[in-house]
Amino acid sequence: MIYGEQYGLRHDTELPTTKTHVIFNQGGMGDFVNYTAATTWLAKNAPWFKPRLFVPNYLKVLLRDIHAEFPDWRVHKSEDFKLHFKSGDAFIGAGITIGGLNITPQFLTATGAHPIDVGFAYYAGMTPPPPDGLLPVLDYPEDQLPFKLQGKRYVVLPVGNNHAARAVYGRHLNPIIEYVRDKGLLPVFLGKRDMLGNGEAFTKFADDVNYSEGLDLRDKTNVKEAACILQHAMCTVGLDTGLLHLAALMKDSRIVFGYNITTVAHREPRRNHGRHVNVTLTQGELKCVGCQSRLRQIEFQFYKCIHGDAICIDLLFANQSAKWKSAIDEVLNG
Repeated sequence: MIYGEQYGLRHDTELPTTKTHVIFNQGGMGDFVNYTAATTWLAKNAPWFKPRLFVPNYLKVLLRDIHAEFPDWRVHKSEDFKLHFKSGDAFIGAGITIGGLNITPQFLTATGAHPIDVGFAYYAGMTPPPPDGLLPVLDYPEDQLPFKLQGKRYVVLPVGNNHAARAVYGRHLNPIIEYVRDKGLLPVFLGKRDMLGNGEAFTKFADDVNYSEGLDLRDKTNVKEAACILQHAMCTVGLDTGLLHLAALMKDSRIVFGYNITTVAHREPRRNHGRHVNVTLTQGELKCVGCQSRLRQIEFQFYKCIHGDAICIDLLFANQSAKWKSAIDEVLNG
């Protein structure tokens, strides 16, 4: 195919079409949502690159919507990889085994970088990302909302956790729920235990949260339905979780984004639409805040607390979740 000066080439430059397999694996929804900053940037800036993109089945429809304007990017579920693989095919992805095939591991991870930085390193082979290497914008119309939410003013609270270092309980969320209700807004609870669709529950829901004070949609939505709900909320409020990154993808969404084991620099939504307010602690308030981002070359899994108490969460929600209430006011009034 022929390309020219708009791609930094000489006039009428012929380039061969590059076909390869791009793999989204070894991560969660937040990672994969951020990786689309790299894939959509490539689709716009490297049109000779025409890959097959393999993603977990629960994300397939969403990723197809994100790449809808790029028909050369064909999105498939990971389970179909063997149907498309041919001997000698090229791969780009994290360190994974898929379909019995080992793929060369990548060594940069989101424990020490922003997921968009990781995505550009993996899939575009570049760092730092270019200035326009931002989240794409996904827009679902309001009439796709569940009937119970159409015409309602509501705030989404992502619930559920899959590790102790980000576990949020009733003592943290119930003051926020009451505050939202006092503002005349409906609390909506989103979360899913079995994201992979194989019957295994990776996420646990705290049983002391006042779910009866709002609309409980736990385990009742797929990712596309959740995305629409997040887009049209007055705001989404939560501690670093995949649903917050999904919310950041949605057009004009508003987010109160909390951080404890990561720094703001490694998780803050990078986008040119919507609004978000950060809730975090300073190192003056707690020396070990942002431990996952700050500690390097340590034999430790950060899904646990290195001190064994996860005090950062209680401090983040101290004084009846005062930091969060202030952030809600800021994001709604901004």
